[in-house]
Amino acid sequence: MPAAARRVLFVESDESLRFLVHRVLSRTGIEADVVGEAAEAISRLAAQKYQVVAVDLVAGRGEGYPVVRALSLIPAASRPIVIATGDPEGDPHLDAEVISLVVRKPYDVQALSELIASSMSPEAAGAPDAREEGLPLC
Repeated sequence: MPAAARRVLFVESDESLRFLVHRVLSRTGIEADVVGEAAEAISRLAAQKYQVVAVDLVAGRGEGYPVVRALSLIPAASRPIVIATGDPEGDPHLDAEVISLVVRKPYDVQALSELIASSMSPEAAGAPDAREEGLPLC
């Protein structure tokens, strides 16, 4: 089976941050889909498999909360690594089991991109074959 493309979904309302993160990730060979609205992110999640989803959670007004709630419907064995930027404690109904990592704002775009890339390593997420076969992940 061929190796899966390194693909990330970045959900951020700030257009300049979407642009910067996309640019930095593309330099590392990671395919990045960047969106600013929850509805578009949820649509992409239904159509595409991602290794990492980075979501901006801004308490009270963020587009990220509906995305994280949608991610909670994906079985844990095939759920992408979820990196939340901002404050994931603003919604008492948010499934904390879905969020793998939290990066507080303001963050360094290069550092966030490196975190995303390192999260895609087989050591961090388990080999793609293991996820598909239901084997224990390393």
